[in-house]
Amino acid sequence: MSKDRWADTRIERAAVLATERSIIEHTGFVTAQPATDHGIDLLVFKPEPFAVSPIQVKGAESGLKVMSKCARSPIILAYVVDPRGDDPLVSIMTGIDAWQLPLEYAREGGKASDYNPDGETYRWARVTTRLRGILELRRASEERWSQLFEEVGAK
Repeated sequence: MSKDRWADTRIERAAVLATERSIIEHTGFVTAQPATDHGIDLLVFKPEPFAVSPIQVKGAESGLKVMSKCARSPIILAYVVDPRGDDPLVSIMTGIDAWQLPLEYAREGGKASDYNPDGETYRWARVTTRLRGILELRRASEERWSQLFEEVGAK
């Protein structure tokens, strides 16, 4: 988190709103926000038959961070690049897939030599063209939301 907590709050809030908009545009799912922050920013569910999936949202206006803890539980990660812009990129994946991003980035020719698979976090200082391309492959769509909801959702 930067020194300007209000800016961070606006970025994260815009990212959550962009994610909710994506869900509304692409699915028939319903969203809810937990009253207490335990690392889950949104819950997405379908009422009949009832099923729910947790979503952690990360807004990225400069750098982007992935965390190993997200790979340890069933969760959908939504990375929102340029959340306050006119056309934010909402990229969705499992926590396991998110933690594997540095490996994919390196396979695509990017530098991630300081990535430690046994570590806690990895952070790109900025969203490079290569990283944006990788995230673009996971752009939220009706198909991706449905696939991840089925993969992660509690039934």
